[in-house]
Amino acid sequence: PDGRWGFNGLAIGDGDSTMWAIRLARALGEVPGLNAVRVLAEHQRPDGSLSTYAAEEPIRSIIDADPGLSFGGWIGPHACVTAVGSTVEEVADGSLRYLAQTQSASGGWRAYWWQADAYVAAFAVQGLTTSFPDVAARAAQWALSLLEEDGSVWQDGAPSAFATACVARAASWSPAMEHRPGARRALDWLQSHLDLRGGWPASALLRVPDPDDVEPWVPGRTWVSGGRRERALVLDVDGVFTTATALSAFARAATW
Repeated sequence: PDGRWGFNGLAIGDGDSTMWAIRLARALGEVPGLNAVRVLAEHQRPDGSLSTYAAEEPIRSIIDADPGLSFGGWIGPHACVTAVGSTVEEVADGSLRYLAQTQSASGGWRAYWWQADAYVAAFAVQGLTTSFPDVAARAAQWALSLLEEDGSVWQDGAPSAFATACVARAASWSPAMEHRPGARRALDWLQSHLDLRGGWPASALLRVPDPDDVEPWVPGRTWVSGGRRERALVLDVDGVFTTATALSAFARAATW
């Protein structure tokens, strides 16, 4: 009713899901709802960053949080969400400025909701390539530094198709031609690791930090695999996120 989409039909709307729906509509040549476009402004902070939730309510009441609990984590700046907004015209200028200003010395960013930090570069590079090509190239170079010799990216002691796809997508969008061989190495690894269904094994891990946790990547957190509330670490069991990300990298490389 308020113009947002949520990550499923029962969840309240959030900025991340809403931007993905807008991106899909425009990719199909459709006009997204005007309310959806207008509501994005509520998710963008003065520094250009984007947050998943625009305000503490109604999500505070929905999860029955302690009245004194800060929601600084959930309503704060999320680099992974801001990267998605870097190609949504209504919020792109601020998003790109924020990403350029907060890029680490190594060239990457920390993902808030996703365990794979390369997720941020996967979508940030696409938006940055035109306006901030140097920033985009550094991000792609950082992403490629994560590759093993065989072209994969390891996470939690094993190759991750999702993290590898994120690196492949970042490098595929890089404005630097010299990054294309690295992108091809990652794509070749993905090509050789298709599962029997024709997709890729589930390996996208979504984490659900406590609402007051602004740095969920800091070591020492206890995560519950497959949990249903805060501190959960959730796998895309059907491999949908993993496969979609890989396909988007192949689609970009096909335009070279």
